[in-house]
Amino acid sequence: MSNRLVLAAVLAGTVVLVAISFWALAERTEATGGNSLANPDTGIVQLTTIALDPSNNPVVAYQHGEPKDEFSVSWTVNVLHCGDQACISGNSLVAPVPDADGFSLRPGSLAVDSSGNPILAHADNTGIITGELKLLYCGNPDCALGNTIVSPDPGSDVTGISLTLDASGRPVISYLDWVGLFHQSVKLLRCGNASCMANNVISTVAEITWGIGAAMTLDGSDYPVIAYLTPSQAAAGDPTGLPPTGGSPAMDLRILRCGNEFCSSGNTFTTVATEINADSPALVLDSSDRPVVVYTQSADDGAELKLVRCGNPDCSSDITVASLATDSQLDVGALRLDASDRPVVVFPQINCVDSPCGSDGTSELQVLHCSDPTCTSGNVTTTVDTAPDFERFRPALVLDSADRPVISYFVRGEGGGLFVLRCGNADCSAGTPKTTPPPTSTDAPTAPPPTNTPVDTPTPTAMPPATSTPLPTTSSSVSGDVSCDGTVDPVDAALILQFAAGLIDTLPCGGLADVNEDGRTDPIDASLILQFAAGLIAELPP
Repeated sequence: MSNRLVLAAVLAGTVVLVAISFWALAERTEATGGNSLANPDTGIVQLTTIALDPSNNPVVAYQHGEPKDEFSVSWTVNVLHCGDQACISGNSLVAPVPDADGFSLRPGSLAVDSSGNPILAHADNTGIITGELKLLYCGNPDCALGNTIVSPDPGSDVTGISLTLDASGRPVISYLDWVGLFHQSVKLLRCGNASCMANNVISTVAEITWGIGAAMTLDGSDYPVIAYLTPSQAAAGDPTGLPPTGGSPAMDLRILRCGNEFCSSGNTFTTVATEINADSPALVLDSSDRPVVVYTQSADDGAELKLVRCGNPDCSSDITVASLATDSQLDVGALRLDASDRPVVVFPQINCVDSPCGSDGTSELQVLHCSDPTCTSGNVTTTVDTAPDFERFRPALVLDSADRPVISYFVRGEGGGLFVLRCGNADCSAGTPKTTPPPTSTDAPTAPPPTNTPVDTPTPTAMPPATSTPLPTTSSSVSGDVSCDGTVDPVDAALILQFAAGLIDTLPCGGLADVNEDGRTDPIDASLILQFAAGLIAELPP
């Protein structure tokens, strides 16, 4: 079997582990019970995801960047394993994926097995839009020995990755795979073993025009439940999924409940909400296996964070919708349920100076703890951090064994980097967090080049790889030409999708990205460019 079909990277030798012992907190809000905030990486950070080990110590995977030149950054995927619950001392930091330019991580893509070993699903940079699905299995809790990286779906081009472990500790992954222009497959991968190196099963559970999300969890029978957004217009037969008169599409929030562990039969699909400009669903199941979903919805007059709770496991009755927050702009939220089935949501609230939002303003990281399972009244919201200059947090959330939130997030710019917040109580109201002094600057060690090992996985048709040449920096005045090369083509759409997902910080001609002039740069702009490039529309909106 050729190495192109499957990559299994068994990291040769032992990665020299750097253990970073952080200074004690200069100030604690309380001797016991207060919030604590650690800043274990003060460099360029983006796209974090978090889990807890068997001792309730945080494990965080994230992208760390080092500037290559004025216009580009070299990325690694780092794994931080905290030495204590507050991430203050005894931490270990390694870079098990040293060449990660263009890689994609998302909250919900990291798990820790019963031995404390991290398992991470991510996308590399080989696809046309994003990249091929990869799975990192760490050989020990510090991710410093015996790691493997496999490509369980060769040739895939994936977004919306979500990972959990089944009752036997084997990874289960849902994702959206670009298989053509205006054509994505909703897929489910069940790994045959913990490292996903044999007897894997991939199922295509839905075909859609394009989508957002694919958040996934397992019910009490280990059957997958998946939430995703897809354009309502596509249900009427429109190949693009966009309104024929232009503007932003209505998005269907769909809940897919699988009829068996492989989603091969007995599946049910339910549309639980339809919203204009809906984005980024997060999904959990309550103690009765009923889905609970949080998502954002944007309009010209502001944004709203909403929570949907289904009345039964297949969402066929008694659906309730609660508004959790409204503001000029809200960013992606993360969701968990406490032991009483009450939702806990963490989200950035963006305070804009201009309308629509420009580069000025502040972001506040909010933790909302609902007083009852439906979040209809008595909710407690706490601001746990504030970042200047409109920098976004993009949080990931877990709850410890005492239902206290543990949050990883990043802030760009001076005073930023990776942050790990552990709340001192269930609603994070135990005091304003104080930051740990930064550790002595030490680069995370990188692994030696991997070797290729074949894996027993079905072989799809491979998609052509994307180039990795530096982005041009010339000027342009053509709407949609974010690459500044004088033409509007799928390359521009790919750049906009990467920017909207947080994979790149800037666009060479970012002023040309808002094609539909709705004040946002998002997948709608990319979709319009793809329609134009394919000849489906004669011109882009003025």
